[in-house]
Amino acid sequence: MVAACAARWAWSAHRVHRVELHHELPNGASCRVAEKAGYEFEGTLCRSYWKPGGWVDEHVHAFLAPEA
Repeated sequence: MVAACAARWAWSAHRVHRVELHHELPNGASCRVAEKAGYEFEGTLCRSYWKPGGWVDEHVHAFLAPEA
């Protein structure tokens, strides 16, 4: 998967420790993609940002670098 490959590239090329993926709460498809790619669900950001129509809640998923 592209999301998992991007995280591995970030670790090896730039020594990034953590890669986050955010998506709007009602977007169940993005949630499934994140979990399938190995991103762990960490929680919900309530009223994370404003867009026309109101405040948007987001799910946060993270992919952490393996511990050395």
